[in-house]
Amino acid sequence: MTSRDLLTLRIELMEAQPLIWRRIQIPADLDLAAAGDIIQIAMGWDNSHLQSFHSADPTQGWGKPQTGTSWYDQLALDEELEGQPQEGTTLGQALAVNPGTLFYVYDFGDNWTHRLTLESSTPCPDEQCAARVLEGEMRAPVEDSGGLSGWYDKLEEFNAEQPTEEQQETIDWLRWRSGDELDFDPMTYNQQAANRELELYFSLLAGNSVFVQWLRGKPSGVRRYALILASEAGITDAAAGARIPEWFFTEIVRPFQVLIELAQGEGIKLTPASWMNPKAVAELVERLQWEGIDYESSSRKREHTMPTVAQLREVARMAGLVRVYRGRVLATKKGSELAGDEPRLARHLLNAINTAEKDEGLRDGTIAYWLCRAAGIEALSDAASDYITEVMNLLGYRMGPLGQPLGRHAVVHRSTLALLFEELARWHRRDSGGYFSKPAQEHVDEFARMVLQAPVS
Repeated sequence: MTSRDLLTLRIELMEAQPLIWRRIQIPADLDLAAAGDIIQIAMGWDNSHLQSFHSADPTQGWGKPQTGTSWYDQLALDEELEGQPQEGTTLGQALAVNPGTLFYVYDFGDNWTHRLTLESSTPCPDEQCAARVLEGEMRAPVEDSGGLSGWYDKLEEFNAEQPTEEQQETIDWLRWRSGDELDFDPMTYNQQAANRELELYFSLLAGNSVFVQWLRGKPSGVRRYALILASEAGITDAAAGARIPEWFFTEIVRPFQVLIELAQGEGIKLTPASWMNPKAVAELVERLQWEGIDYESSSRKREHTMPTVAQLREVARMAGLVRVYRGRVLATKKGSELAGDEPRLARHLLNAINTAEKDEGLRDGTIAYWLCRAAGIEALSDAASDYITEVMNLLGYRMGPLGQPLGRHAVVHRSTLALLFEELARWHRRDSGGYFSKPAQEHVDEFARMVLQAPVS
């Protein structure tokens, strides 16, 4: 076995009857932290608890001094558990300690213990090896079930022909906790979904999209959580650089072109309060057919009563397309160059999503929101709130003087770019009553997928 080999491993959840197992291919040169991510995906765990690798069977010494070598994730090491960091050892190196066998423990309360057995080793067929599931049976137990004994007790209640009220509560909990409320099946393993997620995971190693660039360097729990939703949304880095749809030019790019054109030459004169003058705003609205946007229907158009117009100017400034100089909004050299080149301006705006916003908290909240939209989760739903706040909590954001985790209804702000682009993407898709129709919402979902897959230059 060499560092460039592709390993075939059999993973068994120890003491599970019937056996829960997977056969996977995985690169030998992954460090144990990354190997843990792969096992999580292959098994179907949530990556929401501590985990460790061991060269000796840990079930033979519960409560006793451990033999062999142990490797812990950073969170476990922070809890002062004795062992080596996972980032410093590759999977191939760990498998060489006790030749061909390794043990993986997930959730130190439920103690889900896995035996990893090396079945074969072959040279990587490609420059970049990737992991995949070859076969497997049975879904992993639902998280927080209380170990195998608790899992089997819950399965017995789940299979009751005429469940009692207490058993029905367990059934409802299993469906809710698994995320499969409509089609929860403890006997079925979704190999295809696992491989989709693994394909997306390995795009982290070489990808260059907005989503991949954001995901790099995030804690493994965040990566795992974000990848689950990205997989459901069909987001892959392979789509980065795909053809930009025509509607993007007319609905997103065109407003910036018009603003740049108005800002050329002597530019747009600002009022004493530093707003664009009403005449220029009126011309902008007329040329873009924005009458009624921001519910502004008066004949005198004023920037300070029209958030979309104000956001357009601010985003254009952030993207380096215009600047303010001596009381005027002026087109920059870059803006003037791009105004007549729609494809380049479109790419520039998509790239600005990843580079123009300097506030990390706004970027994180924006990406989490776009992931929800890309997966078709309704913007103001509890499901969206739960997902966004969980991502922010995993990233370490807290609220209040006591540093409490964010709750469901916590306000997570998004960048000005996100607010503007969403408004522009749906503006022309209102129904007759002025409300945003279902097609308008689907249009925003499509836009979110495109943004997340946009290449970063």
